[in-house]
Amino acid sequence: MAIEFKTHILLSLGSFVFAMAWLRPETVGAPNPRYGYPCRFRRFDWLSLPAIALLTVGAVYEAFSLVYLVPRMLLG
Repeated sequence: MAIEFKTHILLSLGSFVFAMAWLRPETVGAPNPRYGYPCRFRRFDWLSLPAIALLTVGAVYEAFSLVYLVPRMLLG
């Protein structure tokens, strides 16, 4: 659950970066929002790659715990 929480924080940061490139295009070096539009996708893409990796690790761990750890806890 901690891994998935970190992923949600990372995606929230990505949403913030995504919005800032549109609301304040000078933060990405663009003169106006029209030129800041493509920059925000590139920045969000770089933040979404680690998020995908973290979600994958979290899903694998969750499946592992359901298959191996939960039955041991239930059976004693």
